[in-house]
Amino acid sequence: MNEWGVPLQLYVDVFRESGIDGNGVPWINDLYLDVVALCEVRLDGEWHVTKAEIIDADELEDALAEGRVSQGDAELSWEQARVAEAALREQNFALVEVIRQYVRGAST
Repeated sequence: MNEWGVPLQLYVDVFRESGIDGNGVPWINDLYLDVVALCEVRLDGEWHVTKAEIIDADELEDALAEGRVSQGDAELSWEQARVAEAALREQNFALVEVIRQYVRGAST
């Protein structure tokens, strides 16, 4: 975040499932791809996503080649990453509003 409490970047981790283990520790079943989005403030004072990009394709390819992820999970990873990337670009990724509300609350 910058000095005005505006996120400079959002990071979306693509995963198949998540949970909490018996010791209360959260876990995710990572699918290697991630989506990074850059943010800036509009003239009306609200911040919005200006760019979104899928990253770590090389990590997914390596995991697939080494058998750490199935072909089906690799396809699922690409599908989820493309959905997140499009939603971020279209300003309708649901968690952005959650972050926006959190930032507003933290800055008051």
